Amino acid sequence: MQRRQFLALGTTVSVSLLLGGHALAQPASTERRFVWINLRGAMDGLHAVLPTFDKDLGKQRATFLGAVEADLLPLSGGFALHPELKTLHAWFREKTLSPVVAVASPYRERSHFAAQDVLESGQSPADAESGWLARALVASGRAGGTGMAIARSVPVVLRGDQTAQTWYPSALPPADLDLYQRLLALYDGDQTLHARLQEGMSTRSSLDMSGNSPAELRRPNLASLGRACGEMLAENATLRGATLEMSGWDTHNQQIARLTQQFRQLDAGLAALRAGLGSAWDSTVIAIGTEFGRTVAVNGTGGTDHGTASVMFLAGGALAAGGRAAAGGKVLGDWPGLAASDLHEGRDLRPTSDVRAWLGGALRLAWGLDEDAVQRVFPGASSQPSQVWPAPA
Repeated sequence: MQRRQFLALGTTVSVSLLLGGHALAQPASTERRFVWINLRGAMDGLHAVLPTFDKDLGKQRATFLGAVEADLLPLSGGFALHPELKTLHAWFREKTLSPVVAVASPYRERSHFAAQDVLESGQSPADAESGWLARALVASGRAGGTGMAIARSVPVVLRGDQTAQTWYPSALPPADLDLYQRLLALYDGDQTLHARLQEGMSTRSSLDMSGNSPAELRRPNLASLGRACGEMLAENATLRGATLEMSGWDTHNQQIARLTQQFRQLDAGLAALRAGLGSAWDSTVIAIGTEFGRTVAVNGTGGTDHGTASVMFLAGGALAAGGRAAAGGKVLGDWPGLAASDLHEGRDLRPTSDVRAWLGGALRLAWGLDEDAVQRVFPGASSQPSQVWPAPA
């Protein structure tokens, strides 16, 4: 059986998580899915979505702007995407993408670890054992094994009272079918273990990674993980929420070359996620964010340092619903300006909205959460921004 190896790990002591994940044999439903993609390392939003109308961009970042200016992908309102984000540009044109500029969590220091905990817990101060996606699953009535992390362990965003599952490809040699049949016989007297092993075998046989090299299995890229995530969401009728992440965004030096590669990989990963989702793309909401932004000014090594506000992306086929009132195809958020007097602490892009407010709006669109439910997911967060999205059909 030359198929993808299945490994499910979690913070819960449930033995079932060590043996299996969600079965993929069930027919997919039309209920909406939600995917959170975490860009670890603090992505420079000013190099992803560029405010070409702001004259201070060229003053502050002449080298950065000059490297991409001729090939920028136009959005609206004078904003443009980095040339490597071609998939995102196509989504924007079909109204399945909306960037949100000048967003940040409540965190205002510059520690990656502390900022990540605030972003994933959705609370300030952070609670590393309670994540906003886990709370959203509970608030929506989708608790009980319906959240999946494409990771080796359960991230903060999915930690909570409900069962969370993880999946990550293994580089270990695959076991033969005979071993699994013996395990099934061994677990025949335990209904729970027997069912979990069958589910794990179903996932293992349904997600084919036989073409990946050992190096790719040890360190898979976002494209392979994104496709697997999409396939699991599309084929598992009980799986409603998922999270995956991409690191490498801490660009203190050689940012132009490094972000060109990072954006290329991100774009390929998002295209693969959509391909894996298939027709389920039409009922999916995707949120993409990072822990904080970068300094506006370029440092002495051709990079940027830890900043404050960045950009987030809201995407998915569900954004196109509503015709002219579609949530996609817009650049959202209020632009604060890049003049020295407009910067946060004289160095960073100033936040004009809370990332949690936009995530609350995305959860409304995906799962129909009301305001009380959103407040339980993001306690103490401000109300969602004025560009409110339409409610789910």
